[in-house]
Amino acid sequence: NEIRKIINPVNNGPLDLERRKNPKAANAEDGLLSILIRNAKLLSIVQQKITPELFVVSLNKKLYETLIQFKNEGKPFDLSLLHGEFTDEELGKIAEILAKEKRVYVRKPPQSGKQ
Repeated sequence: NEIRKIINPVNNGPLDLERRKNPKAANAEDGLLSILIRNAKLLSIVQQKITPELFVVSLNKKLYETLIQFKNEGKPFDLSLLHGEFTDEELGKIAEILAKEKRVYVRKPPQSGKQ
């Protein structure tokens, strides 16, 4: 039973309530933020279409606003710079989002024409 909790933890914390209410929106926001963190140049384009108010998950909204602030201040994004802006629990959730989304993009592209 303890192993199951480690492998598949139940997310019952306050940061997970919004995610459970709107799982599709939360997953979409996570994916977008992961892409923006890895490709900061895209933020200018995305910012024209997506405002922070459109975010459903408050942590994701806060992270998006922070990314915009960093861009406006000319700071490169670095997780270590978030320590003063986010709680340890929030930083853990951000790291979880990045780790989850990274697995999606790690696959090797299919080799075309080779059998």
